[in-house]
Amino acid sequence: MSAPRIQVLPAGVVSSLGDTAVELVRNAGPELDEWQRGVLHGGLGVKADESWAADEVAVVAPRQNGKTLLAAARLMLGLWRGEQVLYTSHRVDSAGELFAELVALVRASPELSPLLRRIIFSNGREAIHMQNGGRCLFGTRSTSRTGRGFSLDAIVFDEGHYLAEESLVALGFTGYARGRAPQRWYLASAVDRDVHEHGLTMSRIRERAIQGEATSLAYFEWSAGVFDAEGRELEAGEVTPEQADDKALWFAANPALGTRVPIERVRAERESLPHRGFLTERLGIGAWWDTSGVADAPISVEEWAELEDGGSKRVGEIVLAFDVGRDRRCALVVCGRRGVDELLHVELLRFGSGTNWLRDELERLDARYDVREIVADDYGGNRAVAAELAALGFRVRTVSGAEHAAMCGKLLDLVAERGFRHIGQPEIANALRGAKAKAIGDAWAWTRKESSADAALVVALTLALAAGSEITVDYEIAIR
Repeated sequence: MSAPRIQVLPAGVVSSLGDTAVELVRNAGPELDEWQRGVLHGGLGVKADESWAADEVAVVAPRQNGKTLLAAARLMLGLWRGEQVLYTSHRVDSAGELFAELVALVRASPELSPLLRRIIFSNGREAIHMQNGGRCLFGTRSTSRTGRGFSLDAIVFDEGHYLAEESLVALGFTGYARGRAPQRWYLASAVDRDVHEHGLTMSRIRERAIQGEATSLAYFEWSAGVFDAEGRELEAGEVTPEQADDKALWFAANPALGTRVPIERVRAERESLPHRGFLTERLGIGAWWDTSGVADAPISVEEWAELEDGGSKRVGEIVLAFDVGRDRRCALVVCGRRGVDELLHVELLRFGSGTNWLRDELERLDARYDVREIVADDYGGNRAVAAELAALGFRVRTVSGAEHAAMCGKLLDLVAERGFRHIGQPEIANALRGAKAKAIGDAWAWTRKESSADAALVVALTLALAAGSEITVDYEIAIR
């Protein structure tokens, strides 16, 4: 068994419930690997005041090494202790797999089976309830109701390389079951920024671990470290096929290689998978998001928060702006004037997959409100959509690169002048946190390629505010 290449443990541990979790799993049948026992012992350390030493526990390892059973062990401990726990994944099949495995373990457990009260098998509402008050919910992060209104002791975020910041924020504001924030477990594979658009969350956690900035984080990473002659660690796009063939790296990155992961499987993957995919998925060699430039976004989250007004409302004429992201998700933003002052009101109306819904939404808005124009950036996926809408009779204005830059400048002016208000939607704050800009002459514009969050949101926001600033309102009429 290989040791984690990167390991960080919190201070102040006086005991651990890791052995209890290991015993619960063992008595139900499976025997945990040494690496899994080590993670549980380190992640479940307890301080003198009986609180967790680690508020966050992150495990990064290639697929099939046993992260699912590790998640089940944490959930079993929670049910045995009467905790309120939540398991959430990116995919439906992952949630279903873990639910089925945990049900089997609970039924086979001499400690848990006598405490079992009921199991809910209803699709999308799976849950395990215990007589001691413990319960566990299961769901995907695409299901907005998962975990909402549920006071939690622990959350397991599986497939953390797909963990969007808005999901983390939404579940982070769940109720506290015991007067403190729930312990959060992140189970992930390595992040490749060319594949994992929402890999910023795990990239930030990893960076905190490496920099030693987190005092309550337990971090365990199994990966193959490959370095150049100057000692710089190589990313997935820089590792050669000859280096990827090194069997020592296979064993270093996979703690269960030779047991849970047969070496014949890895040989087959080496032949069948694309080179970069093999490096990321099997050797844990990622291309992690650069978190250092995120703070250099032109608008800080603090500045954005200062412009929040939960009661803000628009009146009269409006401008609509849309933008289609690289992942084909589309953002629709509205901007208009407020009826109580001369400030603008900006609001995200919808952010969803694809663009099929956009025409119906625009038709509904155009029939109900006085729409001055619809604005879109003349870029990528926007072009075909804008042309289709124009052919249907919508008033669509496409914005060139130079106009985009001018609108970005207008956005900064409006922020500096406090010229608008918003209602505090977390999706936009998250997008701004990861947004990046590129220079265009003496100006700047948002860059979709380098932004580590949903650039479509900030682009649509910028265009809506800049175009909306041209709206005027007869305030005497509006107030009456």
